[in-house]
Amino acid sequence: MPLDEAFLKETIDAWQPLSREPLTMADAQEIAESMTGFFAALARCAKEARTRSRLNRTDNPNAQHDQ
Repeated sequence: MPLDEAFLKETIDAWQPLSREPLTMADAQEIAESMTGFFAALARCAKEARTRSRLNRTDNPNAQHDQ
């Protein structure tokens, strides 16, 4: 998925200090896609944790939970 050129330039500006080599627009595209995938994985993990928490409350109605 091609990203907006301005966004890719901002990505290069943000990540360039961490790289010894000059970053290209292709590098910025890869970084953006990788970060998107990383945060999507975090969101899935958080959703699964919430689901497990709800199931645990349903399975054990006598358990004490934070309010």
